[in-house]
Amino acid sequence: MAKTNRHELAKWILAADLGGISAVLMLLEFNVPFIPSFLKLDFSDLAVVLGGLIIHLLLKGSATGGVGELANVINSLCYMLTTVFIYKKTRTRLGGHTGLVAGTVVTSIVATVVNYFVIFPIYQLRMGYSAEALVSLSANVNPYITSLGGIAIAAVLPFNVFKYIIISIMTGLLYRRLNLFVRKYIY
Repeated sequence: MAKTNRHELAKWILAADLGGISAVLMLLEFNVPFIPSFLKLDFSDLAVVLGGLIIHLLLKGSATGGVGELANVINSLCYMLTTVFIYKKTRTRLGGHTGLVAGTVVTSIVATVVNYFVIFPIYQLRMGYSAEALVSLSANVNPYITSLGGIAIAAVLPFNVFKYIIISIMTGLLYRRLNLFVRKYIY
């Protein structure tokens, strides 16, 4: 087998492995105190976003009619694109850390806005909830939530800040090891 073909095959195998890891990480989801139960924390963003989501839907299905997965794709892409864009401009450890922080901030803000204007309306239609029912469900775990805007500010925003801080820390801890592995066996 030519070196180029082996190189391409190794990339595909790595992508498949990361997709599988992402799917397993999505199965390890849990609720966060004071956040409505439809917002679950998982660590799938550590691996390939789209591959993991597809495998997850095949293995587990969706408790949100696909709406939660849509939000996860939007958030994951926002986080990844922001982080990678900044890191590619600097290619330093500081640039990597700056990218992770910026990815967390940008994604948390985008997630808050997109949830309010796009995800909540789709979720209401898909799941048959009225705005009042969604607010009531959320207020049961967080008394500061009194409106859809309250869900966005008092649940979605802190949830995503928390989620992406954890993912950023884990990425910072795992990146060097994974990078060394890829350089040794892929490149």
